[in-house]
Amino acid sequence: MKLKNKYSILLFGFSLLFTSGKVLAQDGTTLNFMNLVPEQLNNNPAYETPYNGYFGFPALSNINIQLNTWLSYSDLFKKKGGQVYFNQDKFLSSLSQNNIIGVDANIDIFRFGFRVKKNYFHVGAYVHTDAAIVLKKDVLEFIAKGPGVMSTPLTFSNSSVDAVAMPVGYIGYSREITDKLTLGARFKYMLGAANIYSEKTDISYFSDPTADVPYTVNIQQSMVVRGTIPGDSLNAPFDNLDADYIQNLTKNFGYGLDFGATYRMNDQWNFGVSVLDLGQIKWVTGAKRFQTTGGTRTFTFEGLDILDSITKDGFDFQKALQPTIDSLKEFFKFDDFTPEEYTTKLATKFVLSATYNFTEKDFLGAMYKGKIGHNAYQSTLTLAYGHTFGKNFSITVTNSIIGKNFVNMGVGIAGNAGPLQLYLIVDQVNSFYLPNTRANVNFQFGINFVLGKRIKQTDMIEETHTEYIR
Repeated sequence: MKLKNKYSILLFGFSLLFTSGKVLAQDGTTLNFMNLVPEQLNNNPAYETPYNGYFGFPALSNINIQLNTWLSYSDLFKKKGGQVYFNQDKFLSSLSQNNIIGVDANIDIFRFGFRVKKNYFHVGAYVHTDAAIVLKKDVLEFIAKGPGVMSTPLTFSNSSVDAVAMPVGYIGYSREITDKLTLGARFKYMLGAANIYSEKTDISYFSDPTADVPYTVNIQQSMVVRGTIPGDSLNAPFDNLDADYIQNLTKNFGYGLDFGATYRMNDQWNFGVSVLDLGQIKWVTGAKRFQTTGGTRTFTFEGLDILDSITKDGFDFQKALQPTIDSLKEFFKFDDFTPEEYTTKLATKFVLSATYNFTEKDFLGAMYKGKIGHNAYQSTLTLAYGHTFGKNFSITVTNSIIGKNFVNMGVGIAGNAGPLQLYLIVDQVNSFYLPNTRANVNFQFGINFVLGKRIKQTDMIEETHTEYIR
C-alpha cells in the first residue's frame, strides 16, 4: 500500500474518533478501604468515621485527578528491526464493547462533619469537571483495518461526546439503627456551569467498488449536539462569557441523592452497600441545540501530499493533515443553533463492599463498583489489604480488575499528627513504573483536621472491666 493511502486510512479513522464516544469516568477505588480518612464517606454515606468531628483544610481537603483510558503504548506499537510499527493484532485484542478515554477532576471547596450521639452529619462543597468519550468497538476496528471497499454500508450509531463542569454542594446524615446496622443518605445540589454532549450520532459509510478513486465514499450522517455554553458556535464556546451569563447560571440546577448502609456482622466481618448519584440536572442558561444538515454526501480521500510537507526540520505532519481536516470540518458542519432547554441524568453508581479483620490491625477487603449512564456500563472489582501502625498511621494496598486489565495496583497512606491528618492515594500505580503497558492513573491527596477519636459503649465497658480486674 502506498504511503499516502496509509495516511488516508488513519485520517478517516481519526475523523470518526472525534465524533464518537460517551462520558464515564472511573472513580478511585483505594479510598473505599481508608478507614482513617473521612473522605471514605464519598463512596457510602453510611460509613462510620472514627472521629467525633472533622473539617477539611479549605480547598485542600480532597484533590482528586483521574486519567482513564484502556489504551497503552504497547497496545498501539511494536518494535521490530529497530523500527516502530502499528501493532494491529494487539490493538484489536485490547478492545471492549465500550472503550473509554477521559479526564475527571474533583476539588473540594470545604467539608466538615460531626457526631451527635448515634447521629452523624457531614456538609461540604466541591467543583466537579469531567470530559471523556467512549469509543465503540466497531468504530475502532474500522480505524485499525481501514475503510477499504465494501458492498454494504457500515453504520456507527448510538455514540456521543460528553463534557461537564459544575459546583456541587451537599449535606449528609447517618444514624446507627442498631449496634450492627447503620443507614445513611446524602443530598446534593448542583449548578451547571457548562455542558456539551452528543444526543445523536448516526454515521453510515459506503465505499463504491465501481468508483475511479479507491477512497471515494458516500457518508450519510445525522448528528445532534446539546450544549450549555455562552458562545454561539461549538468552535468558539466561550466567546460571549460575561457577568450576566455567570449570574444566570443559577437557573442550571440539578440534584443528586446517595443512599448507603453498613452492617457489622461481628468483630471480623463488615459489609456495605450504596447507590450514588440518583438525579438529574436541567440546563437553561446558555442551553442550545446544534444539528448537522444530514443526508448523504460524497467524500473523496486523496491521501496526503508528502513531498510538500517535508521541511528542513523534517516531516510536518500537521501541514500534511490540515487540508483534509479542513474538508472534514466543512463536511460535518453544524447548522446554526436553536436555543432549547434540556435535561441530563447523572451517571448512577452502586458499590458493594466487604472487609474481614483477621487481626486487630490487619484486614482483607473486596469491592465491586458499577456505573450506569448514557447506555454504557462500567464495572471494577477490587481486592485490598490494609494494616494500621499504632493508632494514627495506616497503609492500604489494592489491586483492581478494570475491563481487560487484571493488574491495576493502588496504594493509600494516611497519618495523623495530633489533629492534623494527611493522606495520599494513587490508584493504578503501576502506570508509573510500567508506562508502556498501563495508561490509567488516579491521584488523590488531602489535608484534614480530626477531632476526638470515638470510643464506643462496648469499648468503654471492656476498658472499665479491665481496670476493675487490675
